[in-house]
Amino acid sequence: MKKLIFITGIIGVTLALFFISQSLYASPDSSQWLVTPQWVKEHLNDQNLTIVYVSLNPQDYEKEHIPNSIYVDWKADLADKREKIHYEMVPKDDFEKLMSRIGATQDTTLIFYDNFNNRLALRALYVTAFYGHEKAAILEGGISSWKSAGFDTTHIVPAITSSNYSVMEIHSGIKVDKTYVEKNLRNKRVTFVDSRPWKMYTGETVGIMVNTGKEVARRGHLPGAINLPWKSNIDEKTMFLDGDTLMKMYREKGLKKGKGDIVFYCNEGVHGVFNWFVTSKILGFKNVTVYEGSMGEWAEDPLRPMVSGIGF
Repeated sequence: MKKLIFITGIIGVTLALFFISQSLYASPDSSQWLVTPQWVKEHLNDQNLTIVYVSLNPQDYEKEHIPNSIYVDWKADLADKREKIHYEMVPKDDFEKLMSRIGATQDTTLIFYDNFNNRLALRALYVTAFYGHEKAAILEGGISSWKSAGFDTTHIVPAITSSNYSVMEIHSGIKVDKTYVEKNLRNKRVTFVDSRPWKMYTGETVGIMVNTGKEVARRGHLPGAINLPWKSNIDEKTMFLDGDTLMKMYREKGLKKGKGDIVFYCNEGVHGVFNWFVTSKILGFKNVTVYEGSMGEWAEDPLRPMVSGIGF
């Protein structure tokens, strides 16, 4: 009898470990943060589900979109309208107006997708996470994956019943500012990660801010920062690499769970979110943040330190 109980216990532990590992590195259709076209297709008419197309311009949405999905502008809706140079988080009041306009409540699950390599969808998810709305995921691969799966698009705009959305909690710990960066550049417990392409990191090419199309004032990267380009996380079809591969890649860069704080940055706080998503949502890292102002803000002041070249 004792032997049977022991064997049963071993089986139970094994199954538990299996399901835990599956939850961390599961295929997108069973992940909390990533969904497949098939999953979206099966839930198109769910009452508490809102599908959101995040794009650079409304013409993309008007041309074609997933049935029942609504449009959100990555800049006009998700950024601070008062800020004309930097790309900064939409203020709380405006976020509440946006969520009310699209009919969202605290019980609404938001599925974001785009036509921009997941980048705008992830930025939208980051904003909702900042304002405490955790019921959100992205359609991996965006509208391209939807069409590749053989599903139809439409130009019909669905009717929306507005709501009265209120932010219940702000997770300010996922964002840092230039003051934090200045104070922690020499802090060995803080690792800064440049999420831009290698040549922008080294200064061979100049950074470009997507929100304005303007060049970053100076070339190079933060002193001591390492480089892990956002595109390293996905394959040629913009699908995320499997969890084991991602974990190995981050470990090889010296990024490990529980090893101090990690701050991702880029040119304007969009591509840094890509690495933030992978570490915090897919791999389960804690203490990962985004320097939202990034190089677009940092490089403006010639007195702030930057380095160019390889090996710094």
